[in-house]
Amino acid sequence: MATLETLLARQQSQPADQAETYNLIGLVQDRRDRFPEASTAYQQALSLYQALGAQGQTEVAKQGEAKTLNNLGTLYAAEERVPEALGFLERALGLFRQLKSRENEAITLRNLGNLYLQSDRFPEAVKALEDSLAIEIELKRPSPIVAILDRLSSLYDAVGALPKAIVATEEALKIVEPTTDDQAKLLLLDRLASLYDAAGSPSQTLAAYDKMLALFQRLGDPILAGRLRNRRAGLYAELGQADKALAEYQAVLAIAQSGEDPLSQARILTSIGDLYRQGQQWQSAETSYRSALALVDSLDANAKPIAQGRLYSALAAIAQDQRQWDQALGLAQQALAAQQATLPEPEQQAQLTLAKAVSLNLIGDIYEAQGKPSEAAQAYRQSLADLGQRGNPLLQGANLSGLGRVLMQLNQPAAAVPPLEDAVRIWEAVGLEAVEGGDRDLVEASYRLLVDAQLAQDKPEAALVVVEQQRSRLLRTFLDLRRPDPNEAPTPPLSLAQLQQQARQQAATLLVYDLEQSVAPARDPQNGQQTDQRTDKALRIWAIAPTGQVTFQRVPLDRPLANLVANRTEAGLQALAALLIEPIQAALPKDANATIMVVPSPELRSVPFAALPISGPISGPISGPIAGDQVLLDRYELITLPAVQVLARPEAVRAAGATVPALVVGDPALPQGQRRPGVAAATQAVAKLLGVEALVGAGASLDAIAP
Repeated sequence: MATLETLLARQQSQPADQAETYNLIGLVQDRRDRFPEASTAYQQALSLYQALGAQGQTEVAKQGEAKTLNNLGTLYAAEERVPEALGFLERALGLFRQLKSRENEAITLRNLGNLYLQSDRFPEAVKALEDSLAIEIELKRPSPIVAILDRLSSLYDAVGALPKAIVATEEALKIVEPTTDDQAKLLLLDRLASLYDAAGSPSQTLAAYDKMLALFQRLGDPILAGRLRNRRAGLYAELGQADKALAEYQAVLAIAQSGEDPLSQARILTSIGDLYRQGQQWQSAETSYRSALALVDSLDANAKPIAQGRLYSALAAIAQDQRQWDQALGLAQQALAAQQATLPEPEQQAQLTLAKAVSLNLIGDIYEAQGKPSEAAQAYRQSLADLGQRGNPLLQGANLSGLGRVLMQLNQPAAAVPPLEDAVRIWEAVGLEAVEGGDRDLVEASYRLLVDAQLAQDKPEAALVVVEQQRSRLLRTFLDLRRPDPNEAPTPPLSLAQLQQQARQQAATLLVYDLEQSVAPARDPQNGQQTDQRTDKALRIWAIAPTGQVTFQRVPLDRPLANLVANRTEAGLQALAALLIEPIQAALPKDANATIMVVPSPELRSVPFAALPISGPISGPISGPIAGDQVLLDRYELITLPAVQVLARPEAVRAAGATVPALVVGDPALPQGQRRPGVAAATQAVAKLLGVEALVGAGASLDAIAP
C-alpha cells in the first residue's frame, strides 16, 4: 500500500495513471477485506475517468470507467449488497458493449446472471446467461462455455424444463469428452443420468451409467464403481428387469465383501431381498434379509436400530404377503422395539422416528387383516402421532385412510369422516403422479369410504360432493397442468352450491351415478397373492333439478353390475332402465325435450342411456330421431359428462344462446392396426351432419384433441 500511495502522489498531473492506481488500491483493500476503503478507492478512480470523458478523452474514459464499474459490482456483490452491485454491473455492461469488448461483455453478463438469480429475477438471469453463452461460443472459449451450460442446465432443471436442461448438459459433455478432464466428465454424466431418469428415459440413463462406469474402472476406483452399479441395479429393478438387477447387486456385494463394511453389505443384501420379494420368491427374500440381519448385529449402537428395524419390517412384510398374520405381527413388533432407541444425531433420530411410523402402519394393516379394528385404529393413530408434520404425505395418507376404514368397520361413520377428509386432501395435494401401483387403489378407496361414511349418516348431499370431487380429479389436474401461471392455486372441486348453480345455469337435470361395493380380502388361486374381492352392493343415484333440489335413491343389486351392462338385448335394456331410470324417474323433467345431463360411474360409461326405454306421462309434443319408441332420447336432450366440473369451463359446453363447434372422434388407430367395420363411416356421417371435420384413425388421439 505504501508503494501505491507514493506512486499516487507522483501522478498528480496524470489523471489516467492516477485512476489506474486507485483501481489497484481498491483491489488491494478488497483482498484485505476492507470494504469501505476499497469502495472509496474505486469511486475516486471512477470520478477521474468520468472527468477524462468530459475532457474529450472518450475511449480511455470508457475503458477505465467500465473496468472500475465492474470492480465495484464485484465488490458489492461479495458484500451481498445486490441492488448496488446490479447497478454497477449493468452500467459496466453498457460500456463494454459500446467498446465492443466481447470477452468482458460475456464475463459481465455471467456475473449479472448470478445476481439476477439472487434477486429472484429468474427470466433475466436465464437471458443474461444465454447471451453470455452466445458470446463465448463466438469467441470459441471451451471452459466458459461448459461452465455456462452447466449453470443453465441447473436453472432449466429447477423450473422443470427438462428437455432444455438435457440439451445444455449434452452440449457441455460434447466439449469435455475429447479432453482429459475425467472429473468434469463424471460430473456432467452424473447430472445427465439424473435428468434422463427424471424425464423417464431409462435407456439413456443406463447409457450414461455405462460411460461413468467405464471411467471409474479406468481410474481404478472400485468403491465409486460399486456405488454406480448399485444405482444401475435399482434402475433395472424399477424397469422390472429382475435378472439384470440381481446380477448388478451380486457384483456390488462382491465388492463390498472385499472390504470390512458390514453396513454396506447389509444394505445390498436388503436390496436383493426386496428384489426377491417383488418376484414373490419368499424363501430367497427371507434368506437375504436374515443374512443382512446377522451383519447388522455387529454394528454400533447408533447404526444398529435403523438397519435392524428396517430388516424386521421387511421380514414382517414377507409373512404378511403369505397371510401368516401372527408371525407378521411378531416381526413387526420386533422392528418397533428396535426403533424405540434414542440416537444422538437429529438427522438419524428423524430417520428412526419415520421408520417407527412405517412399522406402526404395518402393524395397523396386520391387525386389520386379523379382524381387530380397534387395535388397528390405535396403531394408525400412533403412526400419525410419530409422523407429526414431518412431510411424508403418502404415509400420512395411508394412515388416515386406514384409520377411516377401521372406524367404518367399528360402525363409527361420524368419527371416520375427519381422517378420510384429511386423506383426500393429501391425495388432492400430491396428485396421482406421486402414487403408483397398488397405492392407487388406496387413493380411490379413500374417496369411496368418505362417500360411504357420509351416506351412513344420512348426508346424501355431502356424499354427492365427494363423488363429484373424485370424478373431477383428473379433469382438474388436466386443467392445472395447462394454466399459464404455474403459481396459481389449484382448481378446487365444486361445492354443493356450485353443483346446484350449474343445474340452474344449464336449465338441466343432472343425474350422477355411483356404485357401492363391499371389499373383502381374497387369495388369487393362480399365484397365491392376496387381492381385494369386490362385490357390487347397490347403485346410488342423485338427481339435481334446475331448481337446485337434490333427490337421492339407493338401489340394491342382486347381481354384478357388469352383467347387466353387457346385456344389450331388448330385455337387457329394460333391466337397465329399471335400474338406472325408474328409481329416479319422479325427479326427471316433466316437459318434453328438456335437458338431462348424465354423469355415469366408470362402470356405466358404455351404457346407451339414449336407448333406455321409458314410460309415464310427459307434457308437450315429443320429438326426436325415433319419436314414438319411448326411449330417453325421444323425450329429452341427453348430454353425457365425465364430471359436472366440465360445466364450469365455459369453453367446454354450449353456452346459452351460442353454439360451440362439435368434436367428433371415432375409430382410433390401434397398435395392431385393427379397424372397426362401419365405425369410421358412421363417424364421418355424424361429423358431416354437424358441419365439422371428424377425427379418425391417427387423428383420433389425445395429442390431436388436446395438444
